[in-house]
Amino acid sequence: MLARNRIEYLETYLACALRGAAVQALNWRLSPQELATILNASPPRAILVDPEFAGEVQALQRDVACEHWVAWDAEGGPSPFEDLVAAGAGADESRLGRAGGTDPFIVVYTGGSTGVSKGAVHTHATALGAMANNTVGEGVTPDDRFLLMGQMFHSPVVLAINYLTHGCPVVMANFEAGLVLRAIEDEAVTATMGIPTMFQNMLAVLAGGGPSMASLRHVQYGGSPTAESVTRELLEALGCDLLQCYGRTEELAITFLSPQDHVDAVNGRNAHRLQSCGREAWLTRVELLDADDRVIPRSSDEPGEVIAKSPATMVGYLGRPDLTAEATFGDGWLRTGDVGRFDADGYLYIVGRAKDMIISGGENIYPAQVELAIQRHAAVLEAAVVGVPDPLWGESVMAYVVLKPGVEAVAADIAAAVATHLGSYQKPKYVEFLAELPKTSAGKIAKPVLKQMALDAHPG
Repeated sequence: MLARNRIEYLETYLACALRGAAVQALNWRLSPQELATILNASPPRAILVDPEFAGEVQALQRDVACEHWVAWDAEGGPSPFEDLVAAGAGADESRLGRAGGTDPFIVVYTGGSTGVSKGAVHTHATALGAMANNTVGEGVTPDDRFLLMGQMFHSPVVLAINYLTHGCPVVMANFEAGLVLRAIEDEAVTATMGIPTMFQNMLAVLAGGGPSMASLRHVQYGGSPTAESVTRELLEALGCDLLQCYGRTEELAITFLSPQDHVDAVNGRNAHRLQSCGREAWLTRVELLDADDRVIPRSSDEPGEVIAKSPATMVGYLGRPDLTAEATFGDGWLRTGDVGRFDADGYLYIVGRAKDMIISGGENIYPAQVELAIQRHAAVLEAAVVGVPDPLWGESVMAYVVLKPGVEAVAADIAAAVATHLGSYQKPKYVEFLAELPKTSAGKIAKPVLKQMALDAHPG
């Protein structure tokens, strides 16, 4: 399916689930060439599209062999999609409702932060595992009303379906801060999920007054930790519980930072835990591996590659057994590619991506740690760190920084903020201020773009 959020999208998800057919949820932000590469890895029998993307479809039809191309009407009226639904009225329903277990359910594509978007295949069983983890983590009740504001080509759709299974109404929107805030008030929404950038945009609207958030009970966010100042603003403006979920497309719920952890942090108790992603989800096991794939004892405080295992782990990448073999091992363990460490209380701290680690003068520097140190500066809204060649040290740190509106800072301020919290060798040698950071379709910082920018500016 190639479309923005709409009711037919969710209808099709559920219909395919009954039949045991997998849905490939396509990212409409990708180019036709990228979409063609994805589709040709395992050609679909049918492609359902929104008329908005007619141009992309024309390009795809030249490169992708597909039996059925079906369009939705922009207004939900008579259309080829409705004709398709009507044509199925007399079809054999003997298999309906019999799908489950290892039958494919959904193919969710990774955000492409590494430059390659891979299709993670989830079955009914793995989706159910993710739903169970989220039900416990969020404390879902039948009285909830969920707002789906993340795009359905990513994992938030699994949360929406989870709420449906509990008998909860689901309100759908394509994100725009003012629109979703009005929807929360008008539809008495009790729960939603988004990324920090969304909530920062919502805070900007609420700062000037705005709709009531009185119905909100629970907000889940993912993508990255939030600074203490942003957490405080969210708690004050939304007046509800906050839950951080650390997961990946391949493993939809790995850890949760609980609502109580957020409240404690802004009240001066264990504030450092806001830099963590919490503790293991209900059905998930997490371990750290050293360079020789040996498990690192949690008591050591030594960083290692984060691996995870749960009933929610994908079964593989669509059409890419080679990449599946690289990402999974043993009896269901997933290599996340993240580097993390545990504290004494079992909280997991992500310190970077294994591939992003910077080695300067023989010392390992983890970008996520430097980014968190920069974000503790009062003037900083967002930060991203990459390595650049250095003729003396091998690599040096370069930081890209977005400042909050109406405030100022210079490169020396950023370097001083890092030196306050980390060893001086981790200070950025170069700092560039941007109006915004480049993002992937999943809302993650596009590190390959920043890396290329840094190499262009400082080739070594």
